[in-house]
Amino acid sequence: RYVIGARVTAPVKHRLSGLRYQRVGRDLWTAEFRYCPQGWQRPARFVVIRRPVPEEPSAQLHLFKMEGYTYQVLVTNLRWAPLTVWRFYNDRSRAELIIRELKAAYALNKIPMQDFGGTEAFFQLVLLAYDLLSWFKRLCAPPSLQRATLQRLRRQLFLAPAHLARPQGRPTLRLAHAYPFPDLFRDTLRRIQRVKPALLNGQK
Repeated sequence: RYVIGARVTAPVKHRLSGLRYQRVGRDLWTAEFRYCPQGWQRPARFVVIRRPVPEEPSAQLHLFKMEGYTYQVLVTNLRWAPLTVWRFYNDRSRAELIIRELKAAYALNKIPMQDFGGTEAFFQLVLLAYDLLSWFKRLCAPPSLQRATLQRLRRQLFLAPAHLARPQGRPTLRLAHAYPFPDLFRDTLRRIQRVKPALLNGQK
């Protein structure tokens, strides 16, 4: 059994506009067709997900756009409903992206321990760091950084060049003139200041 992303070749693109789409949610339509690409031995089932073009540019990556809609095409031998196929594919893709991020930015593939207990502790610390960063993005990051990787956050936010000054004896952090993201930094700082810690035991 398989579900894989399909390339939107010219024959596939030609079929998209003529399909009968079924609305399955808000701004979400599905359709399907059978097609035998050149070189394949038999026709396969293609599932199509159609949505309006999103305003956030990063959300448009890897999606085919046509006439105000984005199209995601999957090829599968599963007999599930198109929406179920799409959800299964996305869940698996998100898990793969998380694993890739943990390996690339959190050194998950460089476990420094030899024994099981040490390895488990290292793994739990990596997951804790990932969860903390996820909550930071959810609560404090501007919209443009909601999907940012750790590498991007380091480059644009965490490693901001600055120096600590004390005008009139008051500690003041001054960003370097060459820092290219001052508005992003200040916006994030304002969002951090608005976050209210959860109350402990219901006490203020």
